[in-house]
Amino acid sequence: EEICLEFEDLYCNLTDTMVATLRSAVKLEQEQQFLIAKKLQELTGSKNIKLKPVIDASLIAGFVVEYGSSQIDLSVRGQLEKVSDELSRNMALQLA
Repeated sequence: EEICLEFEDLYCNLTDTMVATLRSAVKLEQEQQFLIAKKLQELTGSKNIKLKPVIDASLIAGFVVEYGSSQIDLSVRGQLEKVSDELSRNMALQLA
């Protein structure tokens, strides 16, 4: 298994391929994955994108793309967390 991972790393480096984890609440169709990969390719400037899909029902709906040290969160859970954080900050400011 370690040899396979090392080979994949070398292959991706030689072919300018970025590996990204695509977590989604439900299984995405090939066309949806293609469109996400194409957009990620535009954002990163990578020649190729390899998506590793993972089902994560805790996202409620939507998806999260993780690549390198970056993350794009378009999930319902992520949006709810942002709203919750904003409400908490506003409450803390009002109480101060």
